[in-house]
Amino acid sequence: MKAVKVFENFELELSTIEDQFVQGKMVKGALLITNKGKAPLDLTNLKVALSFSALSDAHANQLDKFTILEEKKEEEVKELGVGEKHRFSFLFRLPLDCPVAEKSASPFFLFGIGEQLSHLQLDVQMNARLKEFIRLFETFFRYKSGAVKNKKEGVEVKLTPPNLNQGMGHVDALHCAQRFSATEWLLTLHFSVKKIDPTVGSLKFIKEKKKIVHKLNPQNYFDGDFILDQDGLKALIEASIKDALK
Repeated sequence: MKAVKVFENFELELSTIEDQFVQGKMVKGALLITNKGKAPLDLTNLKVALSFSALSDAHANQLDKFTILEEKKEEEVKELGVGEKHRFSFLFRLPLDCPVAEKSASPFFLFGIGEQLSHLQLDVQMNARLKEFIRLFETFFRYKSGAVKNKKEGVEVKLTPPNLNQGMGHVDALHCAQRFSATEWLLTLHFSVKKIDPTVGSLKFIKEKKKIVHKLNPQNYFDGDFILDQDGLKALIEASIKDALK
């Protein structure tokens, strides 16, 4: 992945080894700067920042609205002579709960000198743990996964239940949000359900929303990126669905 930005007296070229990234993994890259001016170039504030922004703000170049997640600064070379080039190598570890690229927002690199900055969108995908849990819904409960969004509760995936005759009450929609840290797996399930109205003597359905939150130890369910206790997680899903339909 590469981006080039030309300013009045210098040129920047940011490149990374990979084009797609994953939550919790490393991002390795380099920023090549060329002094095209007529005087030495001050590199004191040369930096690359991992950030997050709405796509609308990025397209409007409203860089002051970006949220900085982590920043790397050049600490060794302070000045660049006329016509000289310098390569600033950087390494980031994306947080396990790093925002992902979605329809309206995305992680970005902000890079440049001082306030002379440019940006490059990063294609950050859900980590394997999140995907494996969603796969359980798809494989064993026949839910279909849809839109992905960044929420306060983590990365949220819209799940649509199968179109089956589900009796007197059923799940109409489900939004599953997950956020991982080293010691906690926060799982938030937002159910939209249809149930028989108990206050009337007819088969009239009412709609309700139920929020079910689980705070789990990821080490009890995962070995690295792989599920250890598939049966335990299937039972957790089944219990959550039953609880939502009460």
